[in-house]
Amino acid sequence: CWTSTHRKAYNSLALADCGTLEYKGQLSAFSSAASSCMVNFSDPEGYIDSSDNPPLPDGLFLHCTYTVTVYTGYGVELQVKNVNLSDSEQLSIRGVDEHGAMLVLANHTLLVEGQVIRSPTNSLSVYYRSALEGSMGLFQLHYQIFRLSCSLPKRPHFGEVSVLDLLPGGVARFHCHMGYHLRGESQLTCINASLPVWSGKEPICRALCGGTVKNATVGRVLSPSSHHGQNATLDRSCSWSLEAPKDQRLHLHLERLALGPTDRLVLWSGLDAGSVVLFDSGRGGQIPFEGVISEGPAVRVQFITDQPNHETGFNIRYEAFERGHCYEPYLQNGNFTTSDPLYGVGAVVQFTCDPGHSLEQGPPVIECISARDPYWNDTEPICKAQCGGDLTGPGGVILSPNWPEWYGEGEDCSWRIHVGEDKRVLLDVQLGQISPLEVSRNDSCPDLPEIQNGWKTTSHVALVRGARITYQCDPGYDLVGRETLTCQLDLSWSFQPPFCEKIMYCSDPGHVEHSTRTLSDPKLLVGTTIQYSCNPGFVMQGGATISCYGREPGTPVWTSRLPHCVCEYLTQSHQDKPALSCFVRFCFPPVPVISLLSLSLINFICRYHTNLRLPLIYPHPYRQITVETEFDNPLYETGVSDQM
Repeated sequence: CWTSTHRKAYNSLALADCGTLEYKGQLSAFSSAASSCMVNFSDPEGYIDSSDNPPLPDGLFLHCTYTVTVYTGYGVELQVKNVNLSDSEQLSIRGVDEHGAMLVLANHTLLVEGQVIRSPTNSLSVYYRSALEGSMGLFQLHYQIFRLSCSLPKRPHFGEVSVLDLLPGGVARFHCHMGYHLRGESQLTCINASLPVWSGKEPICRALCGGTVKNATVGRVLSPSSHHGQNATLDRSCSWSLEAPKDQRLHLHLERLALGPTDRLVLWSGLDAGSVVLFDSGRGGQIPFEGVISEGPAVRVQFITDQPNHETGFNIRYEAFERGHCYEPYLQNGNFTTSDPLYGVGAVVQFTCDPGHSLEQGPPVIECISARDPYWNDTEPICKAQCGGDLTGPGGVILSPNWPEWYGEGEDCSWRIHVGEDKRVLLDVQLGQISPLEVSRNDSCPDLPEIQNGWKTTSHVALVRGARITYQCDPGYDLVGRETLTCQLDLSWSFQPPFCEKIMYCSDPGHVEHSTRTLSDPKLLVGTTIQYSCNPGFVMQGGATISCYGREPGTPVWTSRLPHCVCEYLTQSHQDKPALSCFVRFCFPPVPVISLLSLSLINFICRYHTNLRLPLIYPHPYRQITVETEFDNPLYETGVSDQM
């Protein structure tokens, strides 16, 4: 598709049908001419082929840029068909990011036949430079468009995200765990652009300082999230008002309470200043971990602190219940079953603990009693990690005392594990760090940065000794390094942070029965081709070659399904020989499990059914053929018998 004018001078060339072209020659200081060209493509599919270039005279070398630009919202997918260049030639594939900066996606030293390269935006270019002596190699690249998509949005800490579609127009919905509030947009839309982006920044989940809940049924009140920077002095006093529906009461369960020496938490049975105090941490006394019950439908919670960036806090779970019923029980680190989900009078609840915990401070079974003013006949138990004990059974869990909270001072625990005499014990230490009770800001591990193409989650608000950071990668990426890091005694992390590496290989597609295969790369990297060849007596159905194909986003996949190797005598008619005999000879694997009776029966059928016609179907797997069933089937005995 090249035509030239003033061919001897090579001052200009015009391109027909391929796009637009600019071609100019310049004399160098070495009396050789360097010719440059710019070729633009805009069709949804096409080829970039070096054979389209005109021959170069002696002393002239060429450098060209081929640019493919497609509609916004689409990218350019380039597949290498052929590359045969000398060491002195250059070929590179380039893209453009969302800010217009150039990105080198690949160069000729890494290009292999079948390799697929995708642009991050709607533009891709190929730069070629011939050797200085003017020699030109060969390359052919096929391009086509594909739909670009938004990146996978990050899940907020203490929240979740759900995404149905990453293509433009797709929606991501965010929500927070109970007790946390969403700061930012609850829904983002993927917007069409040169590189599709979400309509806004991912929101975050925070625990607020105070608030009012009308018609409260079930929920949590949490100590406020820490502020940083200019807002670090806020949240010194927080107040929450909870109002249940009419004629209902509230049960408050203290799931966690770890206050600082100057912190104070007060619970009132009502909203007025003169309401009855249900609990006041400033008065000392035993903490009511079994919970408190309001006298009416309202409760006020007040939290006062002089440490705005406190590492301590509380977690209160509340639920409303109707008069004439008992409240719904709660068991941290455990579960329960009930005979009445409405918890009316006579309801029985049975408690069980998670592995590593045992029931304490209450019975395993309680009952709702008193029709006039129903209440549980005993307090709810708690599930507590034990300090030592004798353990039996095939497996179990050992936890530090008071897990998941810190253990107390002066603990001296010993666990004895008993198994059978012919068995040994395997200990899988998932977290083996100790730490003091009191934690300050200077008594923690340094925070670790987020990782590109992934995210991290932390097991504790403060990165104290024993805290863990877990890393995960976005789809299409592998985690290189340790997934979980632990803050150690010396306030250093147990391992270096990992990173996310783009998956550049396909999973093994497997073998094809009655065939052999040849791999171009045993590591199955992107661009790898697998050639399947059928054994003698079998013919191929489907493509004989598959290639590992890279895609964004997502992991690489094979370009097509595996072929099949079908017995040749099932795909064509043979009138001159006993078809069944040939069918058995070519299609049955030579295994010694064929009995003499089977061979005799095959010989008999071959002798008296020489014109046997077989249906054009895939052969039955050998393991399914038996003397009593398949060979007695009329499907294999149709035809005309020979004369005796």
